[in-house]
Amino acid sequence: IGQSAKVGITGLMSDGSAAPAEVLSGVAWTSSDPTIATVDQSGSVAGASVGATSVTAQAGDVSSTVAVTVNGTGTSGSATTSAPAPVTTAPKVTTPPKTTSQATAPPTTLGVPSAPTALKLTAGFTTSNSIGVSWAAPASNGGGAISGYTVTAKGTGYTQTKTTAAGVTTATFESVPYDTVITGTVTATNGQETSPAASGNVTSGTTARATGINVATLGTTSVRVLFSLTRSLPGTTCVVILNGSGFGSPCSGGDFGGLPAGTTFSVIVRVSSPSGQLDTAGPNVGTAAPPPTTWDEIAWGPPGTTDPLFSAGPGAGSVAHNAVGSHITVDCRAFNQAVAASNAGGWWYHISAGAFAGYWAPASVYENGSGAWPATGGLWDAAVRVC
Repeated sequence: IGQSAKVGITGLMSDGSAAPAEVLSGVAWTSSDPTIATVDQSGSVAGASVGATSVTAQAGDVSSTVAVTVNGTGTSGSATTSAPAPVTTAPKVTTPPKTTSQATAPPTTLGVPSAPTALKLTAGFTTSNSIGVSWAAPASNGGGAISGYTVTAKGTGYTQTKTTAAGVTTATFESVPYDTVITGTVTATNGQETSPAASGNVTSGTTARATGINVATLGTTSVRVLFSLTRSLPGTTCVVILNGSGFGSPCSGGDFGGLPAGTTFSVIVRVSSPSGQLDTAGPNVGTAAPPPTTWDEIAWGPPGTTDPLFSAGPGAGSVAHNAVGSHITVDCRAFNQAVAASNAGGWWYHISAGAFAGYWAPASVYENGSGAWPATGGLWDAAVRVC
């Protein structure tokens, strides 16, 4: 009596682990007979009078009870508390499984990188008509690593764009037109933002080309091709190409012979200079057609007549005649007025084919290519060559 003893308590969780202190601290303690023994909420039991009672620990639906005996001796009394620490099953406490959060942290907002630095454009980088572009990384990457670059080369009639990976700071553009101002731009990106462009200009490979090409026909076997160059460059050579065949030429043009008669030629002037070769097309040109070697003439006269005369030579006696409207083929003409009555003009045709080949006929009695035939006759075909 007047003595106290602490009742201990332990517990297990539903997963078999020991109950933590915060769970055990929530246990409610009660005595079945407080006149014999009392218990506080820390589990401390105090004897009040001699006798037997019990103390219960309650946690939710789970409880554990222990017997308590209080013994008194003499007037002072003494008490021993028999309270073996019970092993209790603590309430089933379900704890959520440990999981890795699936929430993604919001992305970091990056700033705009500054423009690439040290931009350089080089004409004739790998070939005479190529442009090389080089640069260095921006001074500021906007808070994130530079992930790549966009490079553009642009000029009259030419635009190309390339992308490079981070760390690649050169690009090459091929087949750039000669003598063209090319603007090169480079931007950088950090995956979110794109930098301002670094920009520069360069003139592509300089070369000479033909200009002002003029052509003319000189005869049946030759033509003339004249031209000038856009600029004079040391070591420049020129070739005139007619229907695919090249003829070496001064770089101003000239006359080109030995060509087939009556032929039309395409004209290309090829100019080769140290920085490259350029072909320029000119107008077509043709050689003259060869003159005819024979002419067709038609007999003329009043209806029913049997003219003209034929002879063994110009002005010789008559040996035959031909009907009006018939044709003869002649290859030349000769002058003789010996038989003026039959040939007022004095010209005789030499017959080159047919039954009278080798004979002559008075030209004034044949229609010809000189103009309309007059009522009085007397014309001849001036196109027929002189024998």
